[in-house]
Amino acid sequence: MIKIEIQNRTCKLSGNPKALEKLREELSYRHPNAFYIQKKLKYNWDGMVWPLSKKGIIQTGLLQRAVDFLSKTESEYEIIDHRRIPQVGLIPYKVGDLEMTGKYSFQRRCIEALVNNQVLGISHPRGVIAAAMNAGKTGIMMGIHLSYLDARTLILINNKVMYEQLKADLKRVFPDTYGYMQGKNLQWGEIMVCMVQTLKNRVDAYSEELLKYNILLTDECDIAANDTFEYVYDKLAHISVRAGFSGTVFLRDLKKDKQKNTNIRQIFGEALFTIDMQELETLKVSTPAVIKSIVVPPKTTRGENFLEEFREKVTNNTGRHNLILQRILYNLRVGRKHILVFCKYIDQTEILFEFLKNTLPNKYSIDYTHHKRQNPEVIKGFKEGRINVLVTSLYLKRGMNFPLTNTILNVAGGEWYSNPLQIAGRGVRKHASKKRFFLEDFADSGKYLGKHSRQRIKYYTKAGYKVRIIYP
Repeated sequence: MIKIEIQNRTCKLSGNPKALEKLREELSYRHPNAFYIQKKLKYNWDGMVWPLSKKGIIQTGLLQRAVDFLSKTESEYEIIDHRRIPQVGLIPYKVGDLEMTGKYSFQRRCIEALVNNQVLGISHPRGVIAAAMNAGKTGIMMGIHLSYLDARTLILINNKVMYEQLKADLKRVFPDTYGYMQGKNLQWGEIMVCMVQTLKNRVDAYSEELLKYNILLTDECDIAANDTFEYVYDKLAHISVRAGFSGTVFLRDLKKDKQKNTNIRQIFGEALFTIDMQELETLKVSTPAVIKSIVVPPKTTRGENFLEEFREKVTNNTGRHNLILQRILYNLRVGRKHILVFCKYIDQTEILFEFLKNTLPNKYSIDYTHHKRQNPEVIKGFKEGRINVLVTSLYLKRGMNFPLTNTILNVAGGEWYSNPLQIAGRGVRKHASKKRFFLEDFADSGKYLGKHSRQRIKYYTKAGYKVRIIYP
């Protein structure tokens, strides 16, 4: 028999020692940086990470995974649940003006997956909502809030642009009960959006008020397993209903991803509901994507590492800039006049913008934005169609709604698996002016960039897309 005592943060497992030792081994993994860490330590360490301690303590997010493994051999359990879980009411069919019926009924199923989730017959409203871009996560978050009686909900955000967007959405649906927290701006509400850094700085000062909240939702949870977020989660240990949202979580499960994926699971739990970009296209919720790989002519470089190769082949490569210009002009000529160009670094963004500004015909408008130049008016101008071409760094790859966008150029390079899909997500929003959108990914040559380009094609293909190879 296995005895499980459940708290919001951790669980205590005891009982069959052989079964627990096998579980301990199953959950363990070698730290990806073990070799370098061991060199710095003054004591011996085997390089292994053990999510289940020798005393049987495990973070509550891993409870489902632990039970799935134990249930192969164990059938008897004693459960002691110390959590205070709010009572479920009626799951809504409508949130504001958003209908969760017909082709959008998956949103209601998503909410049901969280609020009705159980482990060993015990309510366990904790997990990841792996919903692709344009699945309507804001509506799903608000629907979760409405599904509980006496709900008081905190939504954590780590992006200023997304914060402003969600704040406006909450105000529209809950004009009298919404709240927000950013910098010096604070308004308490029954459902409120918080910039996580602000909340971290104020969590002790407002501890009494925060005790009233019983639902904790985190946007873009695939990047939320860090010290800032974990500090907030620990301080809000009284909250039992917890969900993370991401369109790219758990997409890759290589050995080098083990630590990150385990950290996410420890905080949020398992994926309770998944819907990908292809499914949303089939439902006609999202605009179909046409993916092209634009092959950049090879260029000799002396770069001895990735940054040097990137600088010579991408940032300062006039030939590549000209190719980007030609692709922009082609798309403009065929009537695609809302083009988003994604760069990797700030200097690349600024250099490419200056080149395009000086070479594009005057009848087309162009502007730029990046992490250090977050201009709301520029973003608004592009969103409303007054700017034809927006050159941006990767900070706009998440969460932003650009319905008019019909062409995206990914000139950022890189091999990180989530970036291409996040970038594609900026074009999937439905609009009467487009039946499909075009994503052009620039495939570079080189020791590092060549490998990265091939990896991106694999990610597009794995997501269900046929990639057209274009040789200029």
